[in-house]
Order: sequence, then structure tokens, then C-alpha cells
Amino acid sequence: MPWSWLIDWGSNVGDYLKAHRNIVPAELQSVSLMEHSVTQAHIPASVIGGDLWISQIDVMKETKTRRKVIVAPTAHFPFLTGNQLGILASLAITRT
Repeated sequence: MPWSWLIDWGSNVGDYLKAHRNIVPAELQSVSLMEHSVTQAHIPASVIGGDLWISQIDVMKETKTRRKVIVAPTAHFPFLTGNQLGILASLAITRT
């Protein structure tokens, strides 16, 4: 339809159709921040003196932590939606 952009510009038919696309709803229950750190140390073999020597030492320490965090919701209410801005841009291009 050549004038369908006008209907979408002045109404929320497009938003209604996007909202009812039969997508399974999902909601955020809780958020956990997970950290994983690995610390490694390597000590080469060495001779201390005479018959006394130290063999090679390899050490690895792994630390994992998990803690609950709070997510602060944000909202953005633009003056024009992306679709409306696209329509406005295409109208501006056709006018020039």
C-alpha cells in the first residue's frame, strides 16, 4: 500500500503487531556476577650449594566467586521511534 507509512506514522499498529508476534515471554529473575581468576607461579630448578638443590616448582591457584547483584532498570523514551525516524528520513530524501 503506498500510504501505509502514514497509518504507521500516526498510529501504533506496527507496535501492536510487533508486541503480538507469539514470542515466549521472559523476565529477569536475578543476576549473579561471576569472577574467575587464575594465579600461576613457576620456580625453576636451582642448586643451592654442593649436594643441596631444589627441583622445579609449578603452582596454580584458581579462585571462583559468585555474588548476587542488583540491576537498575533504565528507560528511554525517544521522541520518534526507529520506524518513524526512517519514514521521516525517506520523506526528506524524496523531497530533495
